[in-house]
Amino acid sequence: MLIVDDKWEPAKGATPEDYKALADNLADASEAIYQARKALHSVIPGEAWEIVSNALEASMHLIVDARMKCHVLEQRDRKSGE
Repeated sequence: MLIVDDKWEPAKGATPEDYKALADNLADASEAIYQARKALHSVIPGEAWEIVSNALEASMHLIVDARMKCHVLEQRDRKSGE
């Protein structure tokens, strides 16, 4: 089910529970990237590590931003449903 579109507008029929589930999945993805980053640090040398590390960190920041937007949408929809 599409929860949000490319502009982070809610998709038709998305519920606060959908947003929470997406945020939870994004948290899991962020943790997986963090663990991969830790593991790769010891096997990727020097300058190559910096490139990989920066890319993984940027991915984590995007995921955090998406999680926060999900929480905002979840809270907004919960309040509007009251």
